[in-house]
Amino acid sequence: MGLVNEAMSKHVTLSYLAGHYGFTLDPPSAGGVTVTALTDDVDQVRPGSLLILPHAQAGDVETAMTRGAYAVVLDGRRDDDHQPFGVPVLYGNPTVDEMGAMSADLAGSPSDYLAVFAVAGSDADETQATVVRVAGFLHMLGNPVAVISAAESRSLERHLPLRHPIHALDVQNTLAICVEDGASAVVISLDDKTLAEGALCSLSVDVLGCVDAGRQGVDTDRLSARLRDRYGFTLSDDAQTVGTTVESDELAEQSGMAPQPDGRRRLSLAISMALGAGVRRSTVRNSLKVSRELR
Repeated sequence: MGLVNEAMSKHVTLSYLAGHYGFTLDPPSAGGVTVTALTDDVDQVRPGSLLILPHAQAGDVETAMTRGAYAVVLDGRRDDDHQPFGVPVLYGNPTVDEMGAMSADLAGSPSDYLAVFAVAGSDADETQATVVRVAGFLHMLGNPVAVISAAESRSLERHLPLRHPIHALDVQNTLAICVEDGASAVVISLDDKTLAEGALCSLSVDVLGCVDAGRQGVDTDRLSARLRDRYGFTLSDDAQTVGTTVESDELAEQSGMAPQPDGRRRLSLAISMALGAGVRRSTVRNSLKVSRELR
């Protein structure tokens, strides 16, 4: 379950949501009502919320009203003989993709202000460990970095108390917080411990790092397609899908930063992802040299 809260950069009216996402608004006169938070969890409703209830249970609308919801989204169509609710209702059946698009819209499309790095692998724990190394290397290059991972999600140095696996609303809210904190990049762990299915809808990934690239039987193109189908992200126009390379392996070895094989492999992928993002080789080499000299 998730929440896009008051930190979001856009406050929108019900008439905008009805027109943009094809909802039917009841009553139509409520079009000027402005929502300041979006959630699909009754327990997270706060004053000003729009609550999405695709499978409403008895009492959910009443509970939302007492918690201060300004409107609710209900599945189906308006029944002319229905008894009116105490809050405006948007009738519709948003898909996972539409939920992601709406949450990104309400959050002000925070990923537009971030370089998005994603790491994938067959083992969730190894993937998460690699995310830590990638984030650390990007920070070493001078980037304020955020992390979304079941191992630890954080915005710069601030721990984010997320309940993984997180959904699209949580992702967009987290990205909005990271942008507000001044992050310029985010590293995301693509694993089922971290993300729910469809969690990255309306998110465009700039660099996809494959932990298993180069291993026998691993087709990175098929892996990328499978991950996009599961988590809902797209690849930006100039996106790079990378694994470790001979060059990145040599740089990791020469750096002396990772004496153990696992550590060198993670650092090598971090280097390869930085190069894939357009960081100059001279910048990478100089950063590794300075780090080595400071140790």
